[in-house]
Amino acid sequence: MGEAIIASSLKRFFVSVSEKDIKRQQYLRQNYKLVPLDLKKLAQISDVIILAVKPQDIDEVLKELDVEKKERLIV
Repeated sequence: MGEAIIASSLKRFFVSVSEKDIKRQQYLRQNYKLVPLDLKKLAQISDVIILAVKPQDIDEVLKELDVEKKERLIV
């Protein structure tokens, strides 16, 4: 699902990603020319954040995002 969002969004928007898995980071670099950023850094520079994570990972991701208090849209 995340890859479909990336592929369609790249046509119209500037896209940045955060990815913990090293192999997935390499894949994103090779196929989409995206350099994954640290989640906290990404949260600081983003106005809109789209979470495409497995259900069991959502709590951990939301805790990391809670550190940053900037107003933003999280989808």
